[in-house]
Amino acid sequence: LWKEAMLKEYNSLVHETKAIEPVKLEDLNQESIEFVPGKLVTVRKAGPDGGKKKCRAVVCGNLLQGDLDPPPGSPYASGADGILIRAALSYAVERRWGIATTDIRTAFLHAPRPKLNESREVIVVPPKILVTGGVCAPNERWRVHNALYGFTSSPAHWAVHRDRMMAEFEWSSEGSKMVLKRSEEGNLWKIMKQSPTETEWTCEGHVIVYVDDIMVMANDQVRNDFFTRLQKEWKCSDIETVDPHNWVRFCGFELKKHDQGEGLMVGQKSYTLDLLKRHQDLTPKQYPMPKG
Repeated sequence: LWKEAMLKEYNSLVHETKAIEPVKLEDLNQESIEFVPGKLVTVRKAGPDGGKKKCRAVVCGNLLQGDLDPPPGSPYASGADGILIRAALSYAVERRWGIATTDIRTAFLHAPRPKLNESREVIVVPPKILVTGGVCAPNERWRVHNALYGFTSSPAHWAVHRDRMMAEFEWSSEGSKMVLKRSEEGNLWKIMKQSPTETEWTCEGHVIVYVDDIMVMANDQVRNDFFTRLQKEWKCSDIETVDPHNWVRFCGFELKKHDQGEGLMVGQKSYTLDLLKRHQDLTPKQYPMPKG
């Protein structure tokens, strides 16, 4: 029942992202290698017939010593906080910019994993279920080239790779050259437009990043042209545009345009319902009222 989902994940790792390279155990010099086990995470997405089956192969990075998996600086991929998101949304409404979101699929797997000098090479033992399912041979091992999910350093490697690539973005919109300029708040980028005289730049939109989630605020043309450039670099999910009809989620916020006027509604209905569902079986307790 899960064979198709397993094969799809294996094909993504080996052929699409080239995150791993299958090698034979007998071809490895085991004296210079640190083996680490892999694990298969399986989920069923919401939908008809029990939902779509999805697999993700990860490495048990918590079993590695720190010197075999050093992060490039901070081990985390920082993300936009609530204050930044609210401020950017407020500014977008004032400018009458449209808002849309997307996310980069299998983002970590696109980030190169640097090779360590004078250190044992980390080789992944494929999850046993992939061997049982006939996806991998019993003697297959994985040489890792990109930031496989499960390594402690993978979020940081992805963040460094993402920011480096976005800083090099150039494209055309409305007949003008466009680039991205990172702001002092590292998770906010400005979409800059070059003037016809090529001497001045103006800000035509904002881009907020949260690990692999992207929210763009700009007029329709600028926004669509940016997404076109983004999709040339990475495979993205379907773009969701904030409109008066459906709520769009981004980092816990739910956004929807007013049915009338230019205003924006911001809510957290799904989060609230989740809290109520999680605590629905709790029995209220009585506490004495303190005096005074």
